Amino acid sequence: MLTVFPKFTPLSKVQPSEVKKIIENYEPYSDFNYVSLFSWNTDDSTKLATLNGNLIISLKNYLDDKHNLMIIGDNEIDKSLDDMFVYGNRLSPPIKVVEMVPEVVVKNIKYLSNYKIDEDFDNNDYVLLSSEALNLDGKKYTNKRKNINRFKREYEARIEKVVLNLEDPHITELIKDLCTKWDKQKTKSANNVGSLLKETDETIAIKRLLHNISFLKKYFDIYAVGILIGGALGAFCIYEKLENQWSISHFGKADNTYKNMYEYLMNEVLIDVSNKGCTLLNYEQDLGIVGIRESKMSCKPIKFLSKYTVYSNK
Repeated sequence: MLTVFPKFTPLSKVQPSEVKKIIENYEPYSDFNYVSLFSWNTDDSTKLATLNGNLIISLKNYLDDKHNLMIIGDNEIDKSLDDMFVYGNRLSPPIKVVEMVPEVVVKNIKYLSNYKIDEDFDNNDYVLLSSEALNLDGKKYTNKRKNINRFKREYEARIEKVVLNLEDPHITELIKDLCTKWDKQKTKSANNVGSLLKETDETIAIKRLLHNISFLKKYFDIYAVGILIGGALGAFCIYEKLENQWSISHFGKADNTYKNMYEYLMNEVLIDVSNKGCTLLNYEQDLGIVGIRESKMSCKPIKFLSKYTVYSNK
């Protein structure tokens, strides 16, 4: 059960419904999504609390071992932030900022002069319009159409789009094998998608989701799309259907042996979520990594879910 800040409850002891009850009132920011929090809680350090009706989270940064303090909600935000700064300054090492703050929180700050607020472009969530993937009409999709058509022409006789049963041990082993293959393919170049992500953390996060998929599916609508090439798994994407015509992409990988495979995969995912009645897909953030940013921008987001870093001026 969620405790009241500054006392925290380990994520493992929090019921998914408790988190869902708070965050369902706002746009689906990836960092506050339960499935994402659960998957990335690779060292069991993620903790949650409530404060003035808002959700407070302490979790490890995606790229290093530093811990972040985060908040989502719209009630008594100034007081809540001030309490978080007092708490953060008492830690060793101290936490002097509140990070990945959703726009809804910033909009409910009454005394803006008490804070320094910077938009955190590296952590803004990309939002894709699923219906646009059905035809890829218009000039803005020229390159994407060409790349996908090239992929289809080269591999059409061998391509098969399939629904992956994540509760099937054979399927989960295929996904793990593809992750291992992808990890081996990636280089240390800063322009390589995912090159700066900690390999072990992401691999463990995917395995953690797969290992606990039966538990997670009791509470959440989780699906997976796979692309087979000659009967072998060449790409996969795990996504979640949310409320209010939203969906969110959690993990995706593609065998880089096949050029334009990932672009083809994500277009098929958008078609899939559209068929399930989802208009929007949260494609999550790029973490400031050049290759990820280029890949996500190529999907032509219609907007971003903006996040901010907040400092105290007091």
